[in-house]
Formats: sequence, structure tokens, C-alpha cells
Amino acid sequence: MAYVVRRLQYKKRLPISFDIFKKLQAINLLKRISIKNLLTTLLLFLATIGVAQDHYPVLDRIVTDNAQILTEAQVQLLSFNLEALETETSNQLIILTIEDLNNEPIEDYAYKTFEVNKIGQKNKDNGILLLIAKEDKKVRIEVGYGLEEYLTDALASRIIREQIVPEFRKENYYTGINNTIETIITVLKNQDKAQGQGLENEQESNLSPIFKILISLVLLIIVVIASIIFKFIYQFIIEAFRGLFIGKLNPKDFLIEILQILVPLICNLAFICIPLITIAVITIDFDYERLEYFLNYLYWLYVFLGFLFIPAIVFSMLKINRLNESYRLNIYASDEAFKSNIFGNSARGSSNSSSSSYSSSGNFKSSSSSFSGGGGRSGGGGASGSW
Repeated sequence: MAYVVRRLQYKKRLPISFDIFKKLQAINLLKRISIKNLLTTLLLFLATIGVAQDHYPVLDRIVTDNAQILTEAQVQLLSFNLEALETETSNQLIILTIEDLNNEPIEDYAYKTFEVNKIGQKNKDNGILLLIAKEDKKVRIEVGYGLEEYLTDALASRIIREQIVPEFRKENYYTGINNTIETIITVLKNQDKAQGQGLENEQESNLSPIFKILISLVLLIIVVIASIIFKFIYQFIIEAFRGLFIGKLNPKDFLIEILQILVPLICNLAFICIPLITIAVITIDFDYERLEYFLNYLYWLYVFLGFLFIPAIVFSMLKINRLNESYRLNIYASDEAFKSNIFGNSARGSSNSSSSSYSSSGNFKSSSSSFSGGGGRSGGGGASGSW
């Protein structure tokens, strides 16, 4: 009887024990899957890092011309000069040309290429990379930590503007590169911080902080006064559009009035813009390259005209609605009373007063001069430009 009881108890416990066994199997299976997924993810991550590093060329020559913008003789001559620089000063200056950046910012490409190749010596960080992207028409001078005080960002930007951009626009690549190299070599051979600052901006080094503040305050006062006058003159542009929209001015008289108003308005804007640019030049590390780009292209003219006329149109329409005036177009005679009231002596008086990626193992041309990184680092210093 006792045997039968024990047998029945065993049969009752069996399903429970079997369920526990199945759960333990499932837990062990999940653990194995989790570990496998973790290892797979880790391997994929390491592979991604390897691919990312392979994206940037590993350089073994001083001049690597992947974009093929130089002849073999030109590469040999540049390599000779750069080898002489390294022998004399221990500074490494490397040239790399590529076809394009694959939509990557040139600053990132240059920095990562610099880090991959460890340009410059480990304890001096005295390396420089001149990167040229032919199809993107972009150039970058990447400067190592140890040379940033001599080859400053502003000086590098100036070298790009004056030596590279003019020649590259004429496709004189060798001349632009050679002139750049000669200028950098001159700076590095001297390694005179004061001289570097003098090349960067002679006037800036002679201005004390207090004098800069005083000049800035005076210029700000001029800007405030000019802004008040600008607002006064701008009212006449608003009234001109209002007169056109309500039929008080015909298109011909409207254009005449606008042209007469633009002359003092532009003169007044000069008293706003010039002081602001001057303040930027004497107080901050002003980017002359952006100013040059701004002046070389005409898109700023459209921005200027939009800045003048679009708000004037909006304000004139708001005033018409506020005065409950009706819109109509008059292509014939203008309302002389309106012209006299708005653009009479006051307008003329105000006008008179105001007017006062590739790998180095690919196809390229280079000299037999070898390059080996010495462990240098870049702090992201340097300058970029386009042509």
C-alpha cells in the first residue's frame, strides 16, 4: 500500500518537474542566443570601425597625388623641398590630393586623415596636411598642435586666399601649391610667433584691449544714429509702395521716387555696415574668406534688394488695410497732391542730409620620397577654402 501511495505521489509531481525542466531549457537557450547576438554585434562594430578607418588613405609618401593634378616632375620637386624642410626643422608637411570628399566636410576628412597617419613627431605634434579635393573645389590646411601658435588659423586662411584660390581658379595647381609651400616653409623655418602674428594682422597686434573697446563703442554709436536715420528714410519706400498700390503713383513716378530714395538709403547703410565690419575685424578672429566669398558672388545683391523691398511691401499693405484704402493701379497720371505731401521738401531734405577619398595604394603620381608618421596629433587647427 505504501508503494502505491509513493507511486501516485511521483506521478503527480512528474508534470511539475517536467515543466520546470522545459523552462530551464528555454532559459539556457535564451542565454546562448543572447551571448551569440552580443558577439555578433561586437564583431560587426569592430568591422565597421575597420571600414571607417579604411575610408581614409594611409599615406606612405610626402606627396600623394590621387587627383592627378600634378606632373611627375612637379611631384618630385615638391617632395624634394618638403624633405629638405623636414631635415632642417623636423616639421612634416604632407600634400594629399583627392578627387572628391564623398559629401564629407573637408574639415572632418583632413582631421581624420591626419590622425590615421599621425603626421608629425609624437612629442612635438609638428605636422601639417595640405588636402586638396579637386572636384569639390575645396582645400584645407590642417595644422598640428605644436605649430598652431606659428601657423594660426587666420594666417592659414590668408595663405589659402592669397596663394591657392587665385591660382586654382585658373587651374594652375602646381603654382598655387608651390606658393603655399614656400610661404609655410618661411613661417616654419623662422618659427617666430611675433612674426607670424605680424603676418596675420599687423594692426591687430598693436591695439590694446581698452583701445579696442573704445573704438567699438564709438562705432556702435555711429551704427545707432545711422539706424535711426535709416528708419526715417525707409518710411518713404513704404509710402512709395503704398502710393503705387492705391493708384496715387503711376509706375514711372514710382520708379523715379524709389531710385531717388535708394541713393541716400545706400549711403546710410554704409554707415551701418562699415562700422560693424570694423568692430568684427578688431575684436574677433574675423573670417576674411567668408567676406571675400560674399563679395565675389552676386547673390548678396538679391538678398539686399529683398531686405529692402519685401518688408516695405508688407508694411505698405498693412497701412492700406489700417486706413481702409482701396487697391487700384494707375498707369497714367499720378496724384500730385500725394507726391507733394509725401515726397516734397521733407523727402528731398532728408535725402540731402543723409547723403552727406582615395587610398594611397590606388593610382597616383608621386615621387619615391617615403613618408612615415611619427605620432603627431592635430587639434583641428587650420583653415579651409574653396575656389
